[in-house]
Amino acid sequence: MADKEFGSLEREKNRIPIMTGTGIQTQDGATVPVTSPHTFLGTGNIFTLEVPDTGAEIAIYSSVPLRVSEDPAMATYFVIPQEVVMALGITRMDNLYFDADTGGGTMQFYFIKVD
Repeated sequence: MADKEFGSLEREKNRIPIMTGTGIQTQDGATVPVTSPHTFLGTGNIFTLEVPDTGAEIAIYSSVPLRVSEDPAMATYFVIPQEVVMALGITRMDNLYFDADTGGGTMQFYFIKVD
C-alpha cells in the first residue's frame, strides 16, 4: 500500500482537511516513465503505470476498450469503455495494470497531483 505524504491540505469551513488537486502529470512515476499518449498492443500484453508519489487520481481515455486492475495478473479487472474519459481514485495505490479488451490502441492519461 502506498505511503504518501501530501503536504498541507486545504481545509473546508469546519476545518476538516480536504484534498485539492495542485496540477496534472502526463507521465507515470517510474524511473523510465510511461508517457501520454501511450500506444499498446492487443489483449495479453499487460502494461503497468506506476502511480507518482503525489498522484491522487488518474483520468484515462482510450481508443479501444481497456481493462484496468490492481492485480498484476489481471485475474480481476474493470473495462473502461472506448472513447470515454474515466477518472479513478488512486491515492493508496502503487501501480495500475492495463490490458486491451479487444485489439491494440492508444490511451491518453494524466494524474491529478496533490503536493
